[in-house]
Amino acid sequence: MSYRCPLCLKPLNEQQQLTRICTLHPERKETFHCFPHLIPYKIFCPVLDCKSVDQIEEGVFLYHHNCEEHNPFWNGERVVVPGAAGESRVAFEINFERDIYQSVQVQHWLLGVLRDLPATTKEMWFPLMLLRATGERNGTSQVGRFIELSGATAAGKTILAIQAMNPSGYAGGSVYDLKNFIFSRVGDFKNVAFINFIQTLHLNTLLRRGSRDLFLPRGTPPGPRNLRVVFFKPNSFGSAALAERDRNWKGYGKRLLKMTWKGGLKFLKTDVHAGFSEIFGSQGLRAYWHSLAFYDMSGEFYENEDVMRDVLDKVAVVIDAQEIFAPQAEGGPSEKSIQVAVQRLSRAIERKQLCYLVITQLDRVKERMGQDDWKTVVQLADDVSEIGKDRGWLVRNREMLFPARPSTERQLLEKWLGASPNENRLRLKDSLRHVEAIFFIWTDNLPTANKPTAQTKIPVSHGLAKFVCRCMDIEWDQIGSRQTEGMQ
Repeated sequence: MSYRCPLCLKPLNEQQQLTRICTLHPERKETFHCFPHLIPYKIFCPVLDCKSVDQIEEGVFLYHHNCEEHNPFWNGERVVVPGAAGESRVAFEINFERDIYQSVQVQHWLLGVLRDLPATTKEMWFPLMLLRATGERNGTSQVGRFIELSGATAAGKTILAIQAMNPSGYAGGSVYDLKNFIFSRVGDFKNVAFINFIQTLHLNTLLRRGSRDLFLPRGTPPGPRNLRVVFFKPNSFGSAALAERDRNWKGYGKRLLKMTWKGGLKFLKTDVHAGFSEIFGSQGLRAYWHSLAFYDMSGEFYENEDVMRDVLDKVAVVIDAQEIFAPQAEGGPSEKSIQVAVQRLSRAIERKQLCYLVITQLDRVKERMGQDDWKTVVQLADDVSEIGKDRGWLVRNREMLFPARPSTERQLLEKWLGASPNENRLRLKDSLRHVEAIFFIWTDNLPTANKPTAQTKIPVSHGLAKFVCRCMDIEWDQIGSRQTEGMQ
C-alpha cells in the first residue's frame, strides 16, 4: 500500500511523519515515521476492540508533519476554535451580502473535533478514512478517488461539490448514508477565505437537516486548495427495498436471485482478489466507506495557469451550458468556461490524464435546446440503471481494437457546438474524442439570493448520482437506495 497526505498530496515515506490520536482513546496518541511496512498498522488505533475503524466524525484523526495545509483556525500561535468544550453550536458573523454582516449559529462536527484535538500544531487534522482512501483497495478497486474540479469562474463547481455532500440533494427519490469532510486553505486568520469556509460548513449543515432557509454559496475564493470530501456507506447487496407490486412469491424469488448473484460477484471480484495479508494478516479485513474527494480551486487560477498536482485520479472539467446555447456573437455570455475547458483538456490529454466533461445549468437553456433534446437529456441524467457498470479489461481492450460508437451525450454536445462554430467551440468539439465520459447536471430549487431566504423546496441535482458513481467506478446500488415506494 502506498499512502499520500490527502491535503498536500505528498507521498508518505520513511522521511515523513504522522501523528495519530483516537478521540475514543486519546491516551494512545503516537507520532511515527511512515515506513511502508508499518504505516498500514500504525494509522489505526492500537486498542484492538476500538470501534473507530469505520468512523468518520469520531475515532482516529491524523496530521502530516510539515504539511503546507494549515488548520483554518490557526492564529499564528495556536488553534483557536470559538466556543467552550461540549458546545455543539458556535456563533459566527458572516458577510452574506456586501458589507452586511449577520450572526448565525454554525453547527458542524468538524468544529467540535478541531476544538477537542491538541491545539499546539498548525497542520490540519484529517479523519482516518480520508488517509485510507489514498492508498487502500477493496479487492480490485480503490477505496477512494481524488478528482480535480476544474473550470472557469461561475461554471458551477462549488454547487456540484456542495450538492454531492447533501444526502437529499440527488434527484430521483434516492437517499444516501453519507458523511463529509470540508477543508480550505485560508491564509490569514479570519480573511475572506475563512468566512467562505465557515459559510460552507453552515450551508452543509442546513442542507443535511433539510432546512428551507438557504442561501446561494459564493464562488470559491482565490486560493490553491479547497477540499470537499464525501464518504458513502456501502450497501451490503444494493437496494433491498421491494416495490409494493413485487411483494409476492415471484418478486421475492427475483430478489433472492439478485442478492445471490451480487454476493457471488462480490466474492469473485473482491474477496478472492484481496491480498493474502488482508485476509490472513494480523489486522484482517477492515470496514471502509466509499470516499470521493473533490479538489476545487477558484476559476481565476484556471484562467491563468495550471496549479493542480498530477497525482489526482481524474479530472472533471465543468462548462456552463448557457455559453453553448447563447453564443457571445449573438449577445450571450462570454465563453470563458469553454475557453478554460479547452485549455485544461489540452493539458490533460498531453499528460494522459483521465478526463470527464460536466455540462452544468442545463435547466436554464431547455427552451433553446428544444423539447426532443431536453427529453433525452433528462433521461440520460436520471437513469441510474447503468451507472458504474464494470467495463473490465476485455471491454476496454475491445474498444481499442473496435472503437465504440460515440455516446448519446457526445453526439448531443457535438450537435450543439456545431450550431454556432467558432475557434473555441471547434477545438472543444475536437477534444471530445479524448474525454472518457460526458455528464449533464443541473439543480432544481437552487436559491437565488446570497443571504438566507425561505425556500419552498430543497435543492436537488439531476445527473449528480451518475457522475458521482462514475467517479468512484461503482454501481449506484452499492451506495444508494430508493426513498419512494414503487420506484425500482
